Amino acid sequence: MSKKNKWFYITLAVLTASLVASFLLALSEFDTSHSCPKFFSVPVCYVVFILLLIAFVFHFLKSTEALKLFFFFISVLFLLAFFATVGEIAGSMECPRGPANIPTCYISLVLTSLLLVGKIKSLNHKVV
Repeated sequence: MSKKNKWFYITLAVLTASLVASFLLALSEFDTSHSCPKFFSVPVCYVVFILLLIAFVFHFLKSTEALKLFFFFISVLFLLAFFATVGEIAGSMECPRGPANIPTCYISLVLTSLLLVGKIKSLNHKVV
């Protein structure tokens, strides 16, 4: 069994926290139907949860294809968060509010950035 470096676990922690938060937001949307913006009548928080769940699985797989798919799904999430943040700032859309009334799209943008950087660092880090 190979050793994992600290960046693997940092990425795993951020991914797990993101997955739990998106699940709770999706659950809230399921209960109220007013928690998440819709994209073609599909709540975005459902899409985010599914993409994070898929990325979570690919985080553990070692193949080149799995790595590419991890980056693909997290990049899609990054782009969603980026455009939602731009829309929030421009006033053309409103993101759900998270802790301290911070728009969740801002939080998602930070977390997806951390996931991308963490995964890259884990690939470049040599385990001794």
